[in-house]
Amino acid sequence: MAGFASGLAPIAARPPTPPKENTAKASPSNGFSTTSTGHILLDTPDESPSSSAEYFKDSTGKAQKKVGFTLLGTQYHRFSVGGQESDSDGQIRQLPRSRDCKSSKSILKACTDNAGNPSSNELLGFDNTNLQAMLRSTTQHLASTSRPSRLDAYSNLLACLSAYDEVPEAQDLAEKVVEITGYIRRDVTAKNEGDGSPDIQLATQALKLITIFLHTPSMAAMFQEDFCSFILERSISSLEEEASPKILVSHYMHLLEKQKFASKFMTIDRVNRLIAALDTVTARVKGNRVVGHRLMIYQRLLGQAKLLMVSRVGSWIDHLVSGMLSTIKDIRARAIAFGVDASLQLGTTISVSQAYLEVFNRASADGTKVVDFLCSRLIEMANSKDDGIHVPQIWSVVIMFLRSRRRQLEGWEHLKAWLVVIQRCFNSSDTQTKFQANLAWNRLIFAISLDTSTSTSMAKMLRQPIVSQLERKSSDKNSKLAKQIARSSYCTLLYYALRPTATHAQLDQYWDLYVNQILPSCFTASRSDINHACDILSALFSGNGKPKIWEESKANNGSVNPEDLPCLDPKWIRLRAARIVQVFDKLFDTADWQLSKDGDAPIVVAWRSFTLALGNAGAKEIKVSVDAMNAVAHIINEIKLLLERSNSKLAKARSARPIDIASEAEQTETFEKIRILINEAVATVGNIPFLERRLIRTSQDYFEAAETPSSRSNRDSDSLNSPVAHLLNLLLRKVQFMPITTRYIDALKTVLNISLHSATARRTQLGILRNLGRLITLDGVHQKEASIIFWRLLAEGTSSALRQPQQKETHNDDSPQFP
Repeated sequence: MAGFASGLAPIAARPPTPPKENTAKASPSNGFSTTSTGHILLDTPDESPSSSAEYFKDSTGKAQKKVGFTLLGTQYHRFSVGGQESDSDGQIRQLPRSRDCKSSKSILKACTDNAGNPSSNELLGFDNTNLQAMLRSTTQHLASTSRPSRLDAYSNLLACLSAYDEVPEAQDLAEKVVEITGYIRRDVTAKNEGDGSPDIQLATQALKLITIFLHTPSMAAMFQEDFCSFILERSISSLEEEASPKILVSHYMHLLEKQKFASKFMTIDRVNRLIAALDTVTARVKGNRVVGHRLMIYQRLLGQAKLLMVSRVGSWIDHLVSGMLSTIKDIRARAIAFGVDASLQLGTTISVSQAYLEVFNRASADGTKVVDFLCSRLIEMANSKDDGIHVPQIWSVVIMFLRSRRRQLEGWEHLKAWLVVIQRCFNSSDTQTKFQANLAWNRLIFAISLDTSTSTSMAKMLRQPIVSQLERKSSDKNSKLAKQIARSSYCTLLYYALRPTATHAQLDQYWDLYVNQILPSCFTASRSDINHACDILSALFSGNGKPKIWEESKANNGSVNPEDLPCLDPKWIRLRAARIVQVFDKLFDTADWQLSKDGDAPIVVAWRSFTLALGNAGAKEIKVSVDAMNAVAHIINEIKLLLERSNSKLAKARSARPIDIASEAEQTETFEKIRILINEAVATVGNIPFLERRLIRTSQDYFEAAETPSSRSNRDSDSLNSPVAHLLNLLLRKVQFMPITTRYIDALKTVLNISLHSATARRTQLGILRNLGRLITLDGVHQKEASIIFWRLLAEGTSSALRQPQQKETHNDDSPQFP
């Protein structure tokens, strides 16, 4: 479906430096530590201004653009220089005189081993189109003992690499990788000459460069093992040490969220240390950036050390819940992204699901539980246009974590309160919030995993918001998109309820609940609705012959469309032909039967798919089975209903004054519909089931298969006949008030040709025509004009058969038939 997002909260690329957050606006709900619920989650520090011009990035390396505004009277955030926090008190300072200012121009000098050489005063011409020459010059400057030269070398190399989406000319870089990593190892541990404190500026530049390299798989693969171990140990130690500068901790965390080290480097000991350090890092280093990086490192570890993330769930589960309720959108978005991944991968793990329930059931001193606070907080967010879009996403993360045992969600004591939250999202006036609510509901359908053991109340509840949206009539500009979203959710419901592994009992249950009770009533308001219903039926019966792969997690990967629906078992389709024909019956009168620009009308394609499934069910049967004859009987019964409805409508129209000519023309189209239905059925099921003298007309004037030879022999000869004979009898008896047009004649010819096309000898053909001639003498009210037309067609068929040589056995294709 066009316009659908496959993931949660897509993140834009290449943001400018975001403004620092105002601590005065930070909400205590980010840490649950100063709310009315008391200290019932964890003591995550309040949001505070970050210390550098870094921006948040997601796990894919794309950055989230965020533009912030501050009102007059609030605290101003000062610029930081060289990654350091400003120590000024916010007073406006006088600008220095121009002659006292140093040039901001690059100071990278010509290459030399002696920093004091006079030749170093010549500026290096930086040409990023010649990477090889630039790399040679850069590495020479990195080898220099001059700190400014090394800083400039890093700056120019970073500037060059930032101009490309990927690392350019990787081979040139590969030749220098050992040398460059050696300089990085030296500079991340560099000390200031004066007091021996870490050289933050030099270390920062080195960390930025290594992060770019680690983000590029081709470059990361070239690093030597000892360097990988060194940089990983250095990063973890930085998070563990109390005295680590905030800006370095931030850069090391950024590095850890981008790395993709192999398992031989991510040892059990290192991962345990890292998880432990992340759990307490905010006690040593404050800032929103640290909180955001922590969530993204967790997401990275989910793919690198899944088992350890499970065993250490208590170290990160509180941070996840806290992050999802943060008032800082960047943190909230990252927490949701991590939560979605974690719930998908770990939601069926008993220990993780139990840890989540323990957090929810945690109570404060006044008895308020976390789950109650969470519900009230999400309802409050749902009323906000800015925050409402995240509420369904958070709601679905919680749902996905509660899948560790069958029927866990159905038995969850807080499910009713939790459903109130998503109900508020469905009723939101914001289109995006409604869209996310549907995605969240799709995940609920996935989590419930419908089968025959699902309670009836839960199965009915899953359809309620979908049906409400499908039945809603609106003419606003967003109504079309809302209808598309609801249709996709309906397909999701069918996708899981009618899964390929479903038993016949499950198919029976959910066909009645989700197809028979919904599709005819919710998809007949417009031509678009009917065509969509036909597309759904086509996909369920044959899938247009295209092979399909059923994905368990389809609802979490994007929207579900009709073409994604699984094909139902042909044997079940044949056994339940009566139920399926009932659905078609509701569509036949309102569907568009005209050819579309893409070929046949959708209703015709759907019917063809149904009859093709009937044919596939009996493809390996030597004799026509009772199930096949029953399916044919239901087709004949449907044609009978079409004729009776049209005849009845015309009878009422003729008794009215004035006579409705348009109604007469409309009802005569019934013959064309019947011709199409019969042609498609014979072409896919075959003509043999229509020629078998095994169909009985009951006392209620309905048709059924004669199940045994004895039951067939005991029946009156008039009630036991072939489907072809019963069809011709219907076309003669059920047209008292219908005008005889060319469409009626075409329908008669179509049925007659089923018999004549199967005959191979003249004697056989004449016998068929003689037996069919008896129909006109049977009891019943026949229209005189219809009888004349029928006799005329029989005469034409007889004449054609007599013109053939008596001794010649004609082939099927040469058999007489009506053009």
